[in-house]
Amino acid sequence: MVNNSVLEKIRKLLALARGSTNDNEAANAFAQAQTLLSRHKLDAAQVELTTGVPQVSEPILNSSVPLYSGKRVIEWKSRLANEIAKLNACKLYIGNAVAGIEYRLIGRQSDIDIISYLFDSIVSQIESASALALYQGKGSGKTFTNNFKHAASAEVIRRLIEAKNSVQAEFTKINGTAAMVLVDSRMQEVLQWQEKNLPLGKRISHGYKKDYAGIEQGRAAGQKVSLNRGLGNSSSSGVRLLGN
Repeated sequence: MVNNSVLEKIRKLLALARGSTNDNEAANAFAQAQTLLSRHKLDAAQVELTTGVPQVSEPILNSSVPLYSGKRVIEWKSRLANEIAKLNACKLYIGNAVAGIEYRLIGRQSDIDIISYLFDSIVSQIESASALALYQGKGSGKTFTNNFKHAASAEVIRRLIEAKNSVQAEFTKINGTAAMVLVDSRMQEVLQWQEKNLPLGKRISHGYKKDYAGIEQGRAAGQKVSLNRGLGNSSSSGVRLLGN
């Protein structure tokens, strides 16, 4: 469980990112927030190992509030949501809804809240950056826009993974790997819960036409993305697995 004091520090860092007009400052605040979250979970696990007293654990649930709703699957959003979910011990799946599809999360509520916060904020900035690139004449058409968003989200994913890996490497160098194993077991518990309570089918990922100007512009935009917006048990029928 992520305690309130840590969440408050993360909110403050992300408010700094939102209010900054300096790309490097905003990106640094974003990385600090991810680092703080990853370090907190390792510290909590180390305390449990040292004292032998289990930390207060939250129940695993199938979130009643969708991460995203739309008429169809958007591949770049799917990949972004899936990676953020895996980094934060949750399982993402795609379920059918009355008006189309929904991205839903299985996990612990505090992790679900963090994922929702990250996903909404990053999507908003990528979409804004894509619209700006079109307005400035850096590209045109749906192919450019799609490649821009794919590349930008891929760059954000890289940064998220890099931040978490850096914290783990530093922590294990001092404390060993036991705490990291305990943290990783949280994801295994989620997957076991999902397999028992909500069996999922496979989903096919579709390719997309390449526009290399869009890829280049999108990757550059992804390097500047920061968080900027505020940080949900039901079952769905006809669910499909978001491929890992």
